[in-house]
Amino acid sequence: MTALTRRLLNNEHHESWGIFDGDVQVGRICEIHGTGGQMIWQWSCGFYPGCETHQRTSGNADTYEEAKAAFQAAWERLRPQITPAMRGEWRRQQAWTAWKNAMWDARCRMPAQSTTGRSHCFCGADITTATSPEHVYAAHMENA
Repeated sequence: MTALTRRLLNNEHHESWGIFDGDVQVGRICEIHGTGGQMIWQWSCGFYPGCETHQRTSGNADTYEEAKAAFQAAWERLRPQITPAMRGEWRRQQAWTAWKNAMWDARCRMPAQSTTGRSHCFCGADITTATSPEHVYAAHMENA
């Protein structure tokens, strides 16, 4: 079993940490504005896609340590329910999003943006609306 790690997320306004189990982000702890303008810590445990709605939990705490403890308790309840298929679903979504952003960055058209339903991937491969997912997962999944 891998140990949870945390990574500072890019948020220019507040402190925000992604919580990872291996390469899958399983939650977040971040500082937010509470009612009355005071800062509070918000935590969430679970990931989408992958977890069902009833498996994801969240809450607020006054301190980072309280949020971390609440997250840990929620994680201990969720961890035994996580399957390899759930992790795979999250990884495929990450790969798809990274590919889509790379296509936009390279100014490549998506097959759905063409009247023929065909296009070229930024890597040069011919793709269609039907073959795009297979291509992304075969050729670009490790790059996500």
